Amino acid sequence: MPQRTLILILMCITFATTTHTHAAGIDCTVRGMQVDLHGCNLSGADLYGLNLSGANLSDAILTGANLAGTDLQNANLTGVMSGGITGVPQALSILPANIKRVLFIGNSYTAVNNLPAIFGSIVKNIGNPVPVIAAVTPGGQTFKGHLGYAATQATINAGNWDVVVLQDQSQEPAFAEIDAQNRADMVQSAAELCRRIRLKSPNARIFFYETWARHANYWASNQHRDEGANPRDMQARLRKWYGVVAHANHATVVPVGDAWEYYATTPNPTRLHASDNSHPAFAGSYLAGLVFYGKIYGVTLPTITWNGSLSASVAQQMQTAAAHTLAATASNGLPPGWYLRNGYLLGPGANLTNADLSNMDLAGIDLSGATLSNVTWSNTICPDGSNSDSHAGSCQLAFATQTPTATATATTTATRTSTATATASRTRTTTPTRTSTPTPTNTRTQTNTPTASRTRTQTNTRTQTATATASRTRTATRTATAYPYP
Repeated sequence: MPQRTLILILMCITFATTTHTHAAGIDCTVRGMQVDLHGCNLSGADLYGLNLSGANLSDAILTGANLAGTDLQNANLTGVMSGGITGVPQALSILPANIKRVLFIGNSYTAVNNLPAIFGSIVKNIGNPVPVIAAVTPGGQTFKGHLGYAATQATINAGNWDVVVLQDQSQEPAFAEIDAQNRADMVQSAAELCRRIRLKSPNARIFFYETWARHANYWASNQHRDEGANPRDMQARLRKWYGVVAHANHATVVPVGDAWEYYATTPNPTRLHASDNSHPAFAGSYLAGLVFYGKIYGVTLPTITWNGSLSASVAQQMQTAAAHTLAATASNGLPPGWYLRNGYLLGPGANLTNADLSNMDLAGIDLSGATLSNVTWSNTICPDGSNSDSHAGSCQLAFATQTPTATATATTTATRTSTATATASRTRTTTPTRTSTPTPTNTRTQTNTPTASRTRTQTNTRTQTATATASRTRTATRTATAYPYP
């Protein structure tokens, strides 16, 4: 454990016994390497350069603390009290030697072109120690399916993973936008996977693999797809729901889909999709590997000379697109949705009791669930863009109408069964009647009342029926794979 982290914890325990501002009985401890600073009084503490990514700082007091260079990515800041903070948090790069074991959990979007091996080849080409990389990738598998899949659970239970990547079935996050059961399955299953991972690997950093929209040709035969109206709409849904589960579980999104979307806007782009309009061509997987390297190691991309099967010019295009996406999504050292303004930490659930928010621009900041007792407002730009002076000198009304962060709830009763083997099929029920068939691997058929049926293809067949009761049967077989590097 780094010496300064240990000093911080001892300091917090000292505060617990010597100050009245610390909640009685709260223990500030380390669980494995996970720092638990819940409720600690860190007023005026010098946290310069500390790696507190993933730390639990809920209900902590950070008034007057020095956060210069402090990494608070994925930290739990719910209920944190601040004000007078100095310095700017910063995402810290990870020492390559500290990444020894990496696990990919997903399906054919990870398996096709062997993305884990591409990632390993990039790591090797850059000159870093190559970690042990394993993958569990049965075709068409969802987060929910992985919870009951023996190979996934055995690999998670092996423990000591430094990095774990989670990828849902390619359409599930898009369906989550319109279907309560899909939404509940994705959100709840992601949380349970994260819980199980951290139980066996307390130090693991978890990454959600945001995949890409189907090719525009997918909409050519049917413009009324449930994944969205077009590729841009589908990508927006994928971005949204991977963001929701990452934020809820103090994890990081790897924005591969964003990189694909950006690259499609560049002059004369190479096709990233395979001929089925769904799976990746090698160029698409190569681009994914580059984005994974940047996010996992927390760095901008260095020079890479390994091109796989790509020409040097196409590989350079992929590297440029990855660098653009990584720069556009670079962390500010704070959890997603959090900002440091005028010495205050601002985000969902912040404790802003007695805060002076005069002359501050809060436009677009999500302060749902924030404590706003005795706040001073004057010429404050509220989250909705209005001025506090036009609301009788307060933004309270604007906060009251602010939409909280998306959560998922199931509105139907569902009975589901899961089995393992390499095929699965799904049928479900909604309205009106539609049918569509993409291409080669993974078939999903859905029917809902009054009947809608969709057929999709990927590498696996899945059947689910949902009305007020739903049943789903899946099959999939595959074991964890350790990959060599070309």
